Order: sequence, then C-alpha cells, then structure tokens
Amino acid sequence: MAHPKDTVWIVATGALTNVAVLIERFPEVVGHVRGLSVMGGGVGGGFIGGGKGGDGKGEGEREGTVQSEEEEEGDKRVGNWTWWAEFNIWSDPQAATQIFSHPILRKKTTLIPLDITHQVLATPEVLSRILHGSSSPSETKRHTEYTAGEGEQEDEKPRHATLRPLLHSILTFFAETYRSVFGFTRGPPVHDPVAVAVLLDSLVREDEDEDVEQGGRILPVSRERFGVTVVPHGDKGVEKTIEDERGMGSEGGGTGRREGQGGRTIVRLLPEGEEGVRVPRGVDAPAFWRVVEGCVERAEESLFIGEMEGKGRGR
Repeated sequence: MAHPKDTVWIVATGALTNVAVLIERFPEVVGHVRGLSVMGGGVGGGFIGGGKGGDGKGEGEREGTVQSEEEEEGDKRVGNWTWWAEFNIWSDPQAATQIFSHPILRKKTTLIPLDITHQVLATPEVLSRILHGSSSPSETKRHTEYTAGEGEQEDEKPRHATLRPLLHSILTFFAETYRSVFGFTRGPPVHDPVAVAVLLDSLVREDEDEDVEQGGRILPVSRERFGVTVVPHGDKGVEKTIEDERGMGSEGGGTGRREGQGGRTIVRLLPEGEEGVRVPRGVDAPAFWRVVEGCVERAEESLFIGEMEGKGRGR
C-alpha cells in the first residue's frame, strides 16, 4: 500500500492461493496493481499462431509443443500434471477462478500457459551460450577476475566460476523428464522466466505500430482478450484413458488410468473491445534468450564487482 496506485507488478509462478487470499483480505490492493502475470494453465486446440519458436519452426512442426485438438477423445495432451491440467492451476482451481473472474484484476492479468512456454526451449545452442557466454568456449576467455596491478600476476579464471554452471544445471535438471514423458528431444522448455518477461514487455509502448514488436518485444502485441474459466475438481467431464504413460505425482499411476478434467484451463475469445485476461498467442523465443543472456552478463559484472571489493577490503 506504500506504492502509488497502478504501479505494482505481481508475478505468480505457482498456485494462485496467496494472490487470491491477498485480494480477498485486502481488496484495496487491486487498485495499486498495474499488472498480474500468471504462469499457468494449458489451452491446446491449436491456440498458438504466428509465434516464433526458438528453432524458427512454426507451430505444429516443433517437437513437444502442446496443441490439443478440440475433440472429446483429447488426442493431444494439454496439461503437464494430468492430461488436461497444468500443475499451478490444478493445485488451486478455486483461487484461479477467483482471479480470472475478478471484475478489475482480470483486466490487468496476463496468462502465460504451457502453449507459450513450450515454445521457449533450452536447446543445446542455448545451453552452450548460458554456460560459456556469447563467445565460443574455444575462444580466449572473455573475462578475468581483475586486471593485475604492478607486481601482481593476472588471474585468468572466468569472471565468476559458479553462476553460469548453476544456471546451466537448473535448466537441464528436468531435461530427461521432458524428453521421456513429453517428447521434448531438443531441450526442456522454461516456464517461470517467460512470465517475468511480461514485465519487460510492459516497458515497451503497446500500440498497433508493427515497429514496436520488431523493436524487441518478446510477446506479440494483441488487442485480443479472453474469458478464462477453470474446471473445478470433481468435475470429470470427458475422461481420458492414459496408456503407456509414466505416472506424474498423485495423479500419476499405471496403465489404463482414467483422468477427469479437474483443473483444466478453458479460454474464450471475447468480443472486440470487451475487457478480459490477456493470453498471448505467440512468443519470440530468440528475443527472450537474448534478454536472458544480457541479464546473466549483468549479474556476472555485479558479482565480479562485489568480489573485487571484498578482496580489496581483505588486503
């Protein structure tokens, strides 16, 4: 409440329970929120269109992309926790419903579903850049810990020895699960950082000029807004028999397991001019990874400065 109205961004990368409780107990907070970015849900039904994937392929060509046909059989998987549901929304569908139906907050909300995050893959090329920087690992090291003074020997270790390996390890942690369960053979997708990218895009003027998007926008400019509903638990809807699929958590299990649609996210395009939730239909993955690399470089510089100052005080 200390911040002016319409200035605060909230990024939700888990269940929406805390956000729902916040606005229920302190409804005046909504007026101070500029935007809410939610990583959650999965739409399917060929929802994505016109996005740029990390490998330059169009939708339907990319391995592992969620693209469910709107058929009762549910031939293509929509969720990552059950056949129909993504984990964050599945965890608390009531809280998600409260937010997506809020008369004010829904107008400030951007939903980043699996349809978007599954286009942003940590490919081998991306992982190499994360680990080694933009230069080839065979080239001369870009950074040194510090420039040696008179009478000192230069330390040729990389600027920061642990940051990039740590980020590389985080990105590859779930790679095998995504390969074996979801068929992502070119690298695992990233999820939460794409929701953070919504904030970066908010710094770019949003209008109908195509030059704005070409100037570095990660998510495309769109006037489309959606009504978003969540299937409550206990509503089985059209069930799906899961065959030869490795179980996932409490909803996982053996061959022949039946899954209802509890926690499924459903979006409906609203008439032009009607306010609702923003759900992007595409993402510029190369632009996203350029931003990530820039952030890593700045983090390296900051860590380097702090370590050098620490060494200076220790002398």
